Amino acid sequence: MKYFKQRTFSGKFLFRAFAILAHLISPLFAQGLQAQTDGSVSFRVETIAKSSSQYSPKHVLAIWVEDENGNHVKNLELSADKRKQYLYTWNKKSGGISPDISSGATLSNHTTHQKTWDCRNKSGALVADGSYKIITEFTSEHAQGPISTVAFTKASGSITLNPAQTSNFTNISLIYTPETPNGIGALVANNFSLDIYPNPVKEAMNIVYTLEAPTNVNLSIYNMNMQLITVIDNKVSVSGKNEFLWNPSPDLSDGSYILVFQSERIIAGRKFILTE
Repeated sequence: MKYFKQRTFSGKFLFRAFAILAHLISPLFAQGLQAQTDGSVSFRVETIAKSSSQYSPKHVLAIWVEDENGNHVKNLELSADKRKQYLYTWNKKSGGISPDISSGATLSNHTTHQKTWDCRNKSGALVADGSYKIITEFTSEHAQGPISTVAFTKASGSITLNPAQTSNFTNISLIYTPETPNGIGALVANNFSLDIYPNPVKEAMNIVYTLEAPTNVNLSIYNMNMQLITVIDNKVSVSGKNEFLWNPSPDLSDGSYILVFQSERIIAGRKFILTE
């Protein structure tokens, strides 16, 4: 990596920063300071029958969560007790197993499905912030059926989505409600947020953060080994919304990095991917 620099903050500063990290907001940072905002997702979808399908309106159905890389995260519904093998996409993603949910019977009619995701994986662990998708698949024949995908970003800000109707899915709604992690609320009066977009980053990255009061802010880029690559901003920021546009150096190699936000009372991070 041409742009790599062997630079670190003072031992005293790092000790204080990571002490705050460990004792106050450690649930936010797994996988190299990637935030883990707790919260919940309320998801609704209504399926529409395919009139040409062999067994319609009877059908089998699965609803599940995937991460941005297409990895299966958690099942939300499986109504396919005897014929789940025909949910081809769900089988491919989940391996055909559902240890986190009991399968229901084949559905006799199409209806509305209301599901809640607690932002945890099938093992019960809180997942990292980032891009996720809720997938709905059903079929009324021994063949691949319709699929609906609703993507959203799990972070510190709430989200409400109402995707347009398609030929087989309607009445779609997704509401993501984040919770304030223990410890950080007392420090910043629930008014701190940090978001980046787009992600992956090609030419430029927008960094948006909100502050309760003016304070000195340091924005730095680290590699996945938590080695400092470069400081991109270091100044007194105003209360309320702050925006910063970062243009990566052309010498910086493609790959995964972490944007680290540091102020007197806060240390927070966002993982991102730099690509051509």
